[in-house]
Formats: sequence, C-alpha cells, structure tokens
Amino acid sequence: MIIPVVLLVFPQPLDWHVLESVVGLALLAVNSFWITILLGMVSTRFRDIPPIVASFLQVMFFITPVFWPLEAAGEWKPILVLNPGFAAIDVIRAPLLGQAVTPSSWIILSVATLLGSAATFAVFARFRTRIAYWI
Repeated sequence: MIIPVVLLVFPQPLDWHVLESVVGLALLAVNSFWITILLGMVSTRFRDIPPIVASFLQVMFFITPVFWPLEAAGEWKPILVLNPGFAAIDVIRAPLLGQAVTPSSWIILSVATLLGSAATFAVFARFRTRIAYWI
C-alpha cells in the first residue's frame, strides 16, 4: 500500500520496470498466503512453533541482503543468490531502483511459489478435518 502513495508523491516515469515490480508483488502475495496457511495449521497443532518461527525469521533477516548490498557478501554471493528471501526482495526492489533483477530470482521465486502452494494444499487437504480439534 505504501508504494503507490510514494509513487504519487515522488512521480517516476512508468516503464516496464515498475510493472515488473507489480508482478513481483503478486508473487509475494501468493507466497505470503500459502506460508500463512501452512504456519497457521502447524502452529495450531504444535504450540512451540511460533517462537521457533520468530527465531528462524531473525536469522533469515540477517542472511538476506536487506540492508546491505549483495556484492558485500564476497565469496558467499553464489550461495546467497539461492536464498528465496533474497529472490522475493530482489524481484520487487530491483525494478523500483531501475536495476536489473538477478536472472535466477524469478526462477527461484516461481519454483518456491509452486512447490509451497502444492505442499500447503496437500497438507491442508489431509488435515482440514482435524484443525477444529487442534484449537
């Protein structure tokens, strides 16, 4: 919701880079949906999952180049490019900055979306009748 407001306040020429960012936001929304469903089901069943997820997200935040450029990783750059968190950030951030998206980011994010959605659907289909008892 912030990006359209910022684009209105600080007008930028609309080109295919900005539209590419919209596609990235859509993929991120789909990923957020299946992750929420999956973690909601698992957290309902096992009460220790929310603190584990919080710790995991903190570690992921530090190994994902959010506040530091990818080039600062040095010899670790090829490994960090495979991070789905980096791919999710890269497909949104790079077009808005007028930079090219890392070629593997679209592939990694698309594969993560497809596999995650399929796995979440399978888990939900298997355990949907039990969710009411877990609560």
